[in-house]
Amino acid sequence: PGLAKAITDLGLDAGIWLAPHGQSNRAVVDKSGAFILNDKGESASKSWEGDYLVDPTSPQMPAYFTDLFRTMRSWGYTYFKIDSQMIVLREYRRPEVQKFMKGPLPEGMSPADIGVEVYRRTMAPMREGIGPESFLLSCWGIPLHAMGHVNGSRTAGDVVQSWDGYLIAAMAVQQWNHLH
Repeated sequence: PGLAKAITDLGLDAGIWLAPHGQSNRAVVDKSGAFILNDKGESASKSWEGDYLVDPTSPQMPAYFTDLFRTMRSWGYTYFKIDSQMIVLREYRRPEVQKFMKGPLPEGMSPADIGVEVYRRTMAPMREGIGPESFLLSCWGIPLHAMGHVNGSRTAGDVVQSWDGYLIAAMAVQQWNHLH
C-alpha cells in the first residue's frame, strides 16, 4: 500500500505486475479451494505461472479473483499487468488438466474451445475487482480470448537491449497494428 501511495503522490498511476492464474503457496491453494488438484490432491498443472493453476470452473474462483484484485485496488493500484496468459490458455486447453476441473465443462466442444471458454470465465472476476476505471493489460501474446475484459496487451516478448530485441518488438507492432 505504501508503494502505490508514493507513486500516486508523484502524480503517476501505480501499476502492478502479476501472474494471477498461478500460485506456488500451498496454504493459499488449500484455503481458497480455487485451484486444480488431481485425485491425489496434488497439482494438475505446474507451469511458469506457478505450481498450481486456478480452476476456472470452481465455485470459489470468482471470489478468489475478485478479492485478490479488489485488495490490490484498495492499495491504490490502478494499472494491472497480468502475465503469462498464453501459458494459462495452453494449460486450460489440455484434456489432462480439464479432467481435474471441479465444475462442469461446456459440452460438444473441442478441448481447445473448452480451454478458451473456461479461460474467459476468469476475466470478469478480475475486472470486477479492479473496476471499470482501472487499466487491465494482458501480457504474453495477443489477448483475443480476453477481448471485452482487458484494455490492452503487450504483444511481443520481453524487449531486450539489443538490435535483435528491437527487431522482435518492431515486428510485433507491425504484425498486430491492425488491432490497435
